[in-house]
Formats: sequence, structure tokens, C-alpha cells
Amino acid sequence: MMTHLWTRHSKRLITLLAAIALMGMSACGDDADKNTDENNDADKCADVTCAQPEATCDGNTAVTYTDVGICNDEDGTCDYSAVEERTNCEDSAQECRDGACVSVTDVCENIACEAPADSCEGNTAITYTGAGTCDPIDQSCDFTGVKVVTNCEDSGQECQQGACVSVEPPESCDDVTCAPPEDTCDGNTVVSYSGDGVCDDSDFTCDYSGVETRTDCEAGEICDAGACVAESGDHSVNAGDLLITEFLADPTAVDDDFGEYFEVYNTTNRTLHLNGLTIADNDGDAFVVSHPDGDPIAVAPQSYFVFGASADTALNGGIAVDYAFVQGTDMTLANSGDEIVIFRDKDSADEVEIARVEYGSGTDFPSKSAGVSSQLGSEHGFDAIDNNDGSLWCHSREKISATNDDLGSPGAANGECAIPTATVTIQDLQDDSSTDHPAPGTPVRVENATITFVSANDAWAQDPAGGQYSGVYLKVSGVDVSGVSVGDVVNIEGTYTETYGVTTIDNPTITVNSSGAALSPEVVSSSVFADSATAEPWEGVLVKIAKPGVTHANPDGPDNDYGEFRVDATLRVDDQLFDYATGVSKPTVCDTFGELAGVLHFSHGNYKLLPRDAADFPAPGALDLSTDNAVEVSAVGISPAAICVSTGSAVTWTVSSGGAIELTEVDPSSGAKLTSPGFSGIAGSFGGFRYTFNDAGITHYMGETGTGSSIGQGRVIVAEP
Repeated sequence: MMTHLWTRHSKRLITLLAAIALMGMSACGDDADKNTDENNDADKCADVTCAQPEATCDGNTAVTYTDVGICNDEDGTCDYSAVEERTNCEDSAQECRDGACVSVTDVCENIACEAPADSCEGNTAITYTGAGTCDPIDQSCDFTGVKVVTNCEDSGQECQQGACVSVEPPESCDDVTCAPPEDTCDGNTVVSYSGDGVCDDSDFTCDYSGVETRTDCEAGEICDAGACVAESGDHSVNAGDLLITEFLADPTAVDDDFGEYFEVYNTTNRTLHLNGLTIADNDGDAFVVSHPDGDPIAVAPQSYFVFGASADTALNGGIAVDYAFVQGTDMTLANSGDEIVIFRDKDSADEVEIARVEYGSGTDFPSKSAGVSSQLGSEHGFDAIDNNDGSLWCHSREKISATNDDLGSPGAANGECAIPTATVTIQDLQDDSSTDHPAPGTPVRVENATITFVSANDAWAQDPAGGQYSGVYLKVSGVDVSGVSVGDVVNIEGTYTETYGVTTIDNPTITVNSSGAALSPEVVSSSVFADSATAEPWEGVLVKIAKPGVTHANPDGPDNDYGEFRVDATLRVDDQLFDYATGVSKPTVCDTFGELAGVLHFSHGNYKLLPRDAADFPAPGALDLSTDNAVEVSAVGISPAAICVSTGSAVTWTVSSGGAIELTEVDPSSGAKLTSPGFSGIAGSFGGFRYTFNDAGITHYMGETGTGSSIGQGRVIVAEP
């Protein structure tokens, strides 16, 4: 197929023209004096449906609607004033995005947006001056402001690995390889090469004149991708001639700026010319398919054609793109939901809608999964089907290529959506090294799992054997779970997805086998949450942390407060499932707990403990920042048993009576000494022991006399700066 990279239409220009046209219609078409008596007597609301609008932004004000509107009998217009709600996002120090107030700080604080590697697009160098900007709506990275495009031809250089470099000419033909170029088109003539070229000793260039063959295409043929193909007399594109068969809105192998794509399929036996078609969404994104020389942009009969954000395979993940649009200017495939609509003669009296796909919440399309394309199942055939019927779509399950781990089949036939349900364990879902780990989008069945939490929107289930990889999140929004309770042993059937980094069973059917088997939390050291590699195996598992201390009262502050605090400087505790500020109390820095329990979840770049109720969240013990950083030890105990200090503080242990006391770091739940303690020392009868805590966190220790008798345990909480 040919690769087309040519003219685009600016979204701003289209928007301006549309606005001018709208002004003209308003000025010229709303003349009430021209209404006839017949129109005045008619029921103007008879054919009017005042559907509930989608949420939008008016500046930094979120505008939402609680219900459908009311039709005005006088003119047939819709009035939404009674159901419109307006929320000023500035009141909560947030920004309005897609009709919702969102926090830029919270969702993006752990997303680095490191610049992609420098690269070449043809002979153009693509470099970046710094990190990109995180989008709080979908946590994608925008590099528009730091992207630098340099045409190396302007300096007589060549682009190599993202840099314009001066290339030394070869010194002899021994340094030159004259492999035959690929067949190409010169107008309607095929240019092909029968073998290698010959190196010219005078300038060390390749001469292909001896092996070049030029073949004019015959009448009724056109040259396409270096070959003459049959040309029917009718190349027009009509409704149903093209189907949208696949799209990837959120690539992970490469940046969205280069990796977004959508695929269309020619359902006819004719060669279709796409020139002049408009690709648009419902919100102003649009571009017109065009060629700078007016040459036909053709898609062969019963063949695929790929539109993508970049045609450079070095940037787009190795995808063969047939026509490149400018992501963010021509069109953006929004992660949360969007439309892809193909028009002929758009905005004219002869406008024809060729194909339409609308995906996102509130549709039947599969929920968005990062790095996974959505595909129209091949088993449905491509004749006389509703392209916008989301029930015919599913997640792709095959890798794009050996070098691109995103899932999809751009330019090739899709797989079937209706595949057998795989019976797996929760461990198979969570551990991608399992031999039975399914591809995202696979229908799965999990048997005899135990429900650890359930509400109208969220649920978790766990293998009763426990341990790492034993818990999983169930997306039950819209599912009737009224008959499901904590402790139920269930079978679960749904679709396995990875949604924002969370292993999920989507839209599950839950069958209760038995009840009353509530699980006890797994005891886990808070230190495992300092590293994502050791935290990830506990995602979705009901866990318990022994003797934690509060090191930060509001990690999203000071401007934002999302009901979270951090313990032991490693793990956030979130009020998503239980409002502990109302039900118990909101902790402050230095407060201590005997234990904390809950489901471990991952969201907005952080692992979080979600207590389910007051049993998971006992009242904290109040503790203030120490004023003297001093602890007394003796054969009868440690006083105070818990002390809270600032980062960088030195704590002194002195013996109040008796002989020396040995201090050693221990596991807080078992009390056993650590094999490789980070903290230890001896408080002598005369000199005491002094230790500086440079890092925020918590240290649990025990004291022993010289005879090995334990005097008890203590802990040092080091508050975060």
C-alpha cells in the first residue's frame, strides 16, 4: 500500500469556519415573522427528544445535567436550566476536564513523562528539550511544548539516531552497496528493478539505469504501491463501503503522539479513493484525506487501510501506517471515550456518513485498557452490520509485533471475539509469568474464590489459600451484587483486563456457592511497599500491617486533601471504602496504630491500603513529636515505648538502672530479630547509645539484658519532611 503523509486541515480553521457558519444561520434563519399559521398550530415538541447532555466544561466550571431537558412548546427548543448543575473547580483548587473537576497534582505526581529517545522521521530529527506534561484526565504525557523538529536537509546533513550529522562521502566503491530499491510508482507508471545497481567510480553513487524497468499501467489500471491494479470506473465511497475495524487510543509501547491509530476495511469489490473524505469526531477534531498532487489515495477491494498519528515506524512502534494525521491537531483518540466518524461531502447538502464508532463509558464497547486495541470481531463478517454496535467488538489479544508488546493487528485481519472462556486461578491472572496467564480481553472463569469486599461499584475476591498474587479486583459497576456478601465463596465469570495498571475482571457474573467463610488478612511488612516490584504481588490481597506509625498526614497537600495519609513512609491509607475521618478519627503525624488492615489497591501511581470498616481501622493512639529525643531503658522496660522524631534527628538511649541493654531491630508482628538489621547498638551503663535517623519511616526494635532477657519492644517513627 502507499504511504500518504500529506496536507491536513487545521482544527482551528475548521472550528472558526463552523463558528462563522453558525453565526450566519443564527442571523438569517431565526426570523419569527416568517412562521406560517400551520407551523404555529403544530405541536413543535411532537418529534423533539431532549436527551440528557454530556458533562462539559465552561472555562473552569464543570457543567453537568441530572436528567433530560424539557421541550418548550412555543418553539420546540430544549430547556435544561432545571437540571443543569455548575461546579466551580477553582473552589477545590482543581481543573475542569471533560466536565469533571480533577486534581492535576494527585493523578500526575508519580508520572515522570520522561522524554522519548531522539529519533529520525525521514531526514528530520525529532528531539526533546525536557520532560513532557502529564494530562490529569488519562495520565498520558504531552510533549508538544518540548518537541523540536529539525530538517537536516537545511544544513546539508543526514539524520542519524535523532541527530543531524555530516556524512563523509565514501572513499571508494568498496564502501558502497547498491541493493535494488523497492518498486515504486511514477504517476501511473511502475518503476521496478531487476537486480543490484552499479557503483559509479567518479562520485561513488549508485546507477540503476541498467536494471530499471518502467511499465505504464494499461487502461483500466492504476499504479498503487509499485504495482498496476485494476481500476473500476466507480471509486466513490458510499455508506457502508468502509468499516472502522480497529482502533488503539492508549498505546503504551510508544507515546500517544506517535502510536495512536485506527483501521478501516473496504467491504466492496471496487478500489475506493479516499480523497476528500473527512474524518471527524463530535467535538471539532477533523481532517480531510488529501494528496498534494491530487493522486488517488486508494484502498484495494476487501483490504485494510491504517490511519495513524505517525508513519515513522521508528516512532510509532513499527506499525505500517498508510495515512498519517497530526495527533492533537487533526485528531486525538481520547482514552476516556471518543468518536471516529467518516463523512463524504461533510457540511454540505450532499453529506453522507460512511461509518461511525462511538466508544467509552455508557456504550457497549469494551472498556479501555492501556496498550490494548479494540477490534471488530471477524466472526461477524463485514456485510450489513452495525459498525457502532459495541457488542460486536472486543479487546485484541495478539501482540502487534515481536518488538511491540501492545495488542492489535493493524493492517491485518482481526481475530474472533467469541473465544472459549478460560478457567484460571487468580494467581494466573495476577502473575504474568504463569504459563496459564491469559491475554487481556480473554473471557475467564475463576472458581471457589472468597469475596473480601463488595459494594455497588467495587468488589475484591481472593484465593482462600492466600499469599502473593491471590487477590483480584472486580469491576461490578452496573452489575447486580445485591445477593453477594463478604465471606461468600463464589465462581466468577467476566473479561480479564489490565485497567490503569490494575488486574481486573470486568463486568463479572458472580455465582455464590456458599457463605460465611470470611478470610483473615495476610500479615505483610510495610517495607515491601517501598518498591513496586515487591508491592505488586500483593495487589488485590486483604493484608494487615502491624504497629504502623503515621509519617505524613496528607501526602497530596497542602492544596489538596483526598482523605489519604501515609504510614511508615511507604504506604498510603485511603478512605475510598471506609470514611474513617467520620467513623473513627483522622490521624495526624506521629499517631500510632496497633494494626491496620484492608485491601491493597493501586491507583494514580500509588499502592494504597483501603480499610473496609472500623474493624480494619482501630482508633489511633495520639503521639506528639518528641521534644528531647530521649529514651530510657532498664531491665524492666523501655520508656517511652514509642517516640516520634523529625528526619535527621538523633535519638539517645540511656540506661536508667542496671547493666547495659542491647538494642536490635525486629519484625513488628512476630517480634523476631531481623537477619540483617538496619538498626542495632548497646546502651551502656555510663555512656548510653545515640543513633541518627536520616530517612523517614519506622524502626521496630527490642531490648535485651546482658543475660538475654527481653525488656520489651519499642519503635521510632521518623516523620516525613
